[in-house]
Amino acid sequence: MNAYSFEELYVGLNASFMAEIIQHKLDTFIQLSGDNSLLHTNKEFALKKGYDGIVVHGMLTGSFYSQLIGIHLPGQNGYSQEYKISFIAPVYVGDILTIYGEIEFINEALRQIWITAYITNQNDLTVSRAKIKAGFF
Repeated sequence: MNAYSFEELYVGLNASFMAEIIQHKLDTFIQLSGDNSLLHTNKEFALKKGYDGIVVHGMLTGSFYSQLIGIHLPGQNGYSQEYKISFIAPVYVGDILTIYGEIEFINEALRQIWITAYITNQNDLTVSRAKIKAGFF
């Protein structure tokens, strides 16, 4: 876990990490969210809709942005304030994702950073983009 001080932050500072989407993560997210729609639970339904298999919830992949802020950039001294997320391509069980974020702006008066972030899969396809505002303790 990173623990940057506010003074250590700078525009261009970045971080990345990887996450594998396993069936257990999908099952747990379904249980937590209550979203058990057929797109997320029934392979035949998803195939009929034109997907390659059961589609992982966008918000499951989006939750990795929270990990980016709380663990990696800025780490334990930061907290999420705002997310603007676009889901661009489907994610499937078995995908290996890379989550990347970079500071694009620092508001010293508010002790706030703005981060541009994205998630790619193992084929280097961007599956999500985000603009994130994070506060700093």
